Amino acid sequence: VPRLRGDGDGEQREPVTAGAGDGFFDVFGMFGVVYPRALVAALHFAPLLVCALDAALLGAPLGAAGSRGGSYARGLGTALSSWLYAAALPAALGASRALVTGRPLVWFGKPLVTLALYLPPALLAVLLPYVRQGRSSKGASKRGGRGGGGDG
Repeated sequence: VPRLRGDGDGEQREPVTAGAGDGFFDVFGMFGVVYPRALVAALHFAPLLVCALDAALLGAPLGAAGSRGGSYARGLGTALSSWLYAAALPAALGASRALVTGRPLVWFGKPLVTLALYLPPALLAVLLPYVRQGRSSKGASKRGGRGGGGDG
């Protein structure tokens, strides 16, 4: 059962070995929610198990056109490319800006400058694969591919 812990409740910290101990998270830095180790695996792996069972039991082989497994494979590819682009695009723009201007750490110690330089390309890079996937899936449904749209 999860329990709440505030900052001033007087509890001492206990050393924990790797792979042992409770799971926890905080709520806006105001208080923490701690739950036992037995519940950690169930909460953290339940969504993965549900998706794997759904793809295995309700869909055709992974990657088959029009199957639920194919949908999971496309979603995984989109998510991975989104992560890759979100790291690579801001880094490439930052490196090219440093090469052109000769000032590699112009953002150092200036959080607003850092946000202005790196947040827009990161957001663009995160969203671009999903926009492309959405456009390609709409085009496939208009042509009678996955998602319906056929004659009969």
